[in-house]
Amino acid sequence: MKLFAEKDAPFLLCKSDRILVFIMFFSYFFFYGLLNLNFFLEIPTGIPSGLMRLTTFGIAVFLILKDFSNGEYPRMTASIICLGVFLLYYFCVFVVDENVFGANFDMSTGSSMQRGKLEVAYLFFISALSYFLMFFAGRRRMAYVLANPSLVYIPSLLSVLIIIATNIRAFGTLDLYQTYLYDFGDVRRAAIIGPVMNLIMVSPYLMFFSRNRLCNFFWGPLGCAAALACVLISDSRTTIVTMFLVLAFYAVVSIRQIYSTVYALVVYAAGAAVFIPYLLMSKSFERFANLENILDYNLKADDQLSRIGLIKDGLSQFLDSPIVGGHIYLIGGGYSHCTPVTIMYSTGLVGISLILVAVGGIIRGAFAIREIFREKCIWIFALAVVDICGMMINGDTMAFFCGSFSALLMANAFAADRRQATAR
Repeated sequence: MKLFAEKDAPFLLCKSDRILVFIMFFSYFFFYGLLNLNFFLEIPTGIPSGLMRLTTFGIAVFLILKDFSNGEYPRMTASIICLGVFLLYYFCVFVVDENVFGANFDMSTGSSMQRGKLEVAYLFFISALSYFLMFFAGRRRMAYVLANPSLVYIPSLLSVLIIIATNIRAFGTLDLYQTYLYDFGDVRRAAIIGPVMNLIMVSPYLMFFSRNRLCNFFWGPLGCAAALACVLISDSRTTIVTMFLVLAFYAVVSIRQIYSTVYALVVYAAGAAVFIPYLLMSKSFERFANLENILDYNLKADDQLSRIGLIKDGLSQFLDSPIVGGHIYLIGGGYSHCTPVTIMYSTGLVGISLILVAVGGIIRGAFAIREIFREKCIWIFALAVVDICGMMINGDTMAFFCGSFSALLMANAFAADRRQATAR
């Protein structure tokens, strides 16, 4: 493990690998920027967005195979093996599920859209896994990725700027909630939430932990300001809650020296002075104030299905087949919007048992990555906060295969390798 102690370790990748890594990350994290741009230009989004996802997946698979051919692969821990078995089991459920044509409610039309098996297969086995495989990296590539959060920052910033620019140009308004939810129809608020979450996750890292002063005082604040602008005009409760949790995380970890603490206090005070008054007057505050509506299992004024109702349906479906599960979607259409519940009714106790072993490896990896990569890993922890929030509020089974969990599993495997070498 000497590699991780060397100051120049992140730069041991060859030039071709660095180019491929950049293309891979840019293709994934610029996805929603392209989606918004295509919609504004009235270009069909399916082909270019699909090509971006396939590019990400293809490069990730190529680099992993290259790692394996060079002998740069971690020891297969129980958590990685169990997650692989879970993936195979989920695929079997997918194949035999006669109800895989799950309904996905379209709020713009009030109708249900049916997803066929090819679309579901693409969404899970290509789109979701591409994100996972990006961080399922060999030692050298992981060190390089952790040392270069700009791989996420650049495409995320471009996406957020495109969202703001195209919205103003198209509608002459910054009411993103209204325009995207009702006028854009098929471009849902995920097209806003995704890049905003990514930018919120990585920008404070550049502000407080980068050794580059330009990142500390320009790029980091610019990313935070752009993300905050989209949060203010999107009126997304999920984004607001996640933003507060991510910023709270950085507030805690930045208390390590006087400089970062003072800087964090100044930045947070300035942000609060802008954000809190706007929040109190925004549509989001009204939606937070009316959270009792989620207890009613009907469509409400805010055009959202009750999350509690969907979770109840998921738990009921789990009790119908608690051992093996059997359905990718809820019988009535859609999904529970809560990853643990979706895993429960999709794969039953079989899948839950496998996932719990994987979670154990993720927890061990959280301790290992801090020991191995030190300060460089902090933005991965912030990414984990974003991923977990998404899982609990708006996630399905695909959400479990996220970048942060992949990185933590690999860190656990690296630590296992180091323990084995030490024992010898």
